[in-house]
Amino acid sequence: MKILDFEKTAEGRWYVVLPEWPGEKSDLEMVWGADMMLDLYAQGSNKLTLSISETEVPGYDKIQLVEICSTVEGGAYYKIDKINNIDYNFKAWICDVTKFLYGEFPPVLFLQNATL
Repeated sequence: MKILDFEKTAEGRWYVVLPEWPGEKSDLEMVWGADMMLDLYAQGSNKLTLSISETEVPGYDKIQLVEICSTVEGGAYYKIDKINNIDYNFKAWICDVTKFLYGEFPPVLFLQNATL
């Protein structure tokens, strides 16, 4: 289980708070659907804490790996069916920070807003 904090800037950009990240802050920006996912979890707040597990946890939302990207940007696409029991059915690109945290792109992740 990992607990990750996210912050949204005044310009509307989401970033994961990860002091141990060895790269640039720009690498930590959530884009291409991940920002939309965070907006849905944050419910209007500019700060969010997500609890993320590789194993199923009752009440957590499930996102599934769809495709690992082989482009320069890297990352992977995950399918998001539901957030907080509401159907959304979209894909989000999750950057290589996930690989940094887990050593790979897990086939499934379970998420819940831990801020509430």
